[in-house]
Amino acid sequence: MTKDEKLQSFYESATAEAAKQAEAMLAEHKAALETMFEEHKADIIRRAELQIQIATDKLKKNANKELSKAELDIKRELGEEQERLKDSLFAEVQDRLSVYMNSQEYQKLLTDQIKASLEFAKSDSIIIYIDPADAPKKQELEALTGASLTISEYSFSGGIRAVIPGRKILIDNSFQTKLEKARREFTFRFGKEEASCLKQD
Repeated sequence: MTKDEKLQSFYESATAEAAKQAEAMLAEHKAALETMFEEHKADIIRRAELQIQIATDKLKKNANKELSKAELDIKRELGEEQERLKDSLFAEVQDRLSVYMNSQEYQKLLTDQIKASLEFAKSDSIIIYIDPADAPKKQELEALTGASLTISEYSFSGGIRAVIPGRKILIDNSFQTKLEKARREFTFRFGKEEASCLKQD
């Protein structure tokens, strides 16, 4: 082998080795870059998912807040409307009671309530009050029941009230008390075209 041939062989060998090393270095660098890329991509995806989660949570929180506010507004408006309807209903009841208090049925109710109070008191002393509006009925009621009646200083919208001092008992059959109780316990039945009111005692 000539000198030139030896040089050529050495050159080819050295070039091949250099190319091999360069290829290995390039492959290693490529692998490192790919690893860095995958890590960077994973980090970006993690951050994007975190931002999406934060944004989603914020939207849910805001939506829940808006829903709660809307629900409170609806409940408030519903409550106000119920009160308006209740006022209207009980104003009508009061008007009907005024008409009823001029009827014979009302006179009989008072008579029955007075007699029941006397029977409950038995021999104990009892003070029976009638409403000031019923003052014209006093003599007739006393004649029908044998009771001595007292006209109340304050209106209680009809009916009677009685006190048995010796037993510290109040008998309250006034329309005012019944109406107040009915109003307190009155509820609307949603989904039906009716409302429920207290059953009268």
